Amino acid sequence: MSKGNFCHLQGFEPSERTLQYIEQMNDTVEMANLLDKLISVVPFFQIFAGRGTYKAAELISTGYQVTTYNWELYANTVKSIPEIKRKKLEDIAGTASIYTHGKERRFWECVYNAL
Repeated sequence: MSKGNFCHLQGFEPSERTLQYIEQMNDTVEMANLLDKLISVVPFFQIFAGRGTYKAAELISTGYQVTTYNWELYANTVKSIPEIKRKKLEDIAGTASIYTHGKERRFWECVYNAL
């Protein structure tokens, strides 16, 4: 399978196995979207969670947390989510192409090449 070789399939009807692989792909997309949302709130939780009732101490502590938070690590984590999702989808499509044959195999090769 080589990337960028797109294809056209006529008369393809997915089997139950292919539908299961498609469901796995949908689950992967949903989980990656959930992870993306969860990761986006982590810095705010880590910076503001557990603050005391004394306003001056709270402001100083918050300022310290903001300046010491590892923003570079956070940015790299957020950027990696789409790559991880794409790799997982590739893995599913690659596995599906190995365990299917005929038009189904060709379908999964097309999916893999499109990712």
